[in-house]
This record gives sequence, C-alpha cells and structure tokens, in this order.
Amino acid sequence: MNLKALFRKKDEMPKCSAVIVAAGSSQRMGTDKVFMKLGPMPVLVRTVLAFQDNPLIEEIIIVTRKDKLEEVLKEVPRVREDLGYLPLVTPTSQIVGTQAVLNVIMGERYKMVTKETKGICKGEYGRTPVPIDEEFRKKIIGDEKAITCRPADLLKPELEKLKKECAEWIEQDEDVLSYALFDQVAVKFFEQRRAAKYKIDNDSVNMKDKIHYV
Repeated sequence: MNLKALFRKKDEMPKCSAVIVAAGSSQRMGTDKVFMKLGPMPVLVRTVLAFQDNPLIEEIIIVTRKDKLEEVLKEVPRVREDLGYLPLVTPTSQIVGTQAVLNVIMGERYKMVTKETKGICKGEYGRTPVPIDEEFRKKIIGDEKAITCRPADLLKPELEKLKKECAEWIEQDEDVLSYALFDQVAVKFFEQRRAAKYKIDNDSVNMKDKIHYV
C-alpha cells in the first residue's frame, strides 16, 4: 500500500462511521439500558465519548427513539448558540451534536461536558463567530484562563521530537506526518509495510533481538 497516495487528500482517506443502536424500549429489563449507569455515567454517554475520542471516526450516528431524537434536534441549535454559533462542519458539528445528546440524556443542560466543549469555551479551537457569554464560559471551564491569542502560537515545536520517535519507520517524508496524525495506528501500518517488503511474519519475529523464528 502506498501511504503517500493513501493520505494525499482528505477526501481520499478511508471514512469510518460509528453507529450506536439505542432505539429499544428495554421492556424485559424494566428500565432503559442505555441510560443505566456504567461507572459515573450512562452507558450511552460512555459509548458516545469513546467514539468521539477515536481519531478514525468521522461521524457518530445514534439510532434512538423518536421522542429522544426530537429533544436532541431542539437542543442542537441551543448548544450551537451557547458555543458562539459554531459552523456545523467537522469537527465542530460533532462537538455540538454530542453535547446536545449529553444534555438530553443527563436531564440537565451541561451536567456533563465533553473536553471538546470545554476546549471551545477555553479558546483552543480559535475565536468563535460570535463571542461566548462570559457567564456561560465560567460555568464550563471555571477559573481556567481562556486563550485569547492564536492557539497554535502556544504549541511547542514537535517535528524533531516526532522524527526521533518514528526514526526506525521513516522511508519517506510523509511517514513523519502520518505518525504525527495517527500515532499507534501509523505504527501498525509501518509494521505491515515492513513485513510485506522484507517478507517478515510479524507473529514470528523478535525485532528486539533481531531474530526471525522458522
């Protein structure tokens, strides 16, 4: 597989959607399973957050009952207004949609807040089209200091560090970018690429001691 060709354009990247089935009525259980607590949060909330944190998931689709869907659809524009009228494009559309789902599921607005929603309020995604209400911002991030400059200006240079971390895998410049974007996913690809190139069985090789069992 040609990594350069695979990641040349965003539109050419493999797209992956997560479908969460949550439309049942849980009649046999007597209570709605998706709203049952698993640790500190409902099952559905935990599932949504897990998929949202996965960089390979482009969209999250929740199949739910009509009554919940209508509540979420009403909540989306309210969340969007709270967050400074974010444009509904990736990734901000997911941030707004996920927070709207949480607000409906938890039965209280912003009782549980995603780290992405906090990031919007903190300024990590840049300036919003409309300024966020300061009282709302304080409710979400507390006494944390909001970013008022260009967020990228606060980042430390990492290119040389990344080059050292993935040095053994670099065959072309794009490999460093792939590692920066996809981390362990990229490493798995590099392992498979090396195995195909040198006819290595990954299950039979000990790279630390440079031994290939036969």
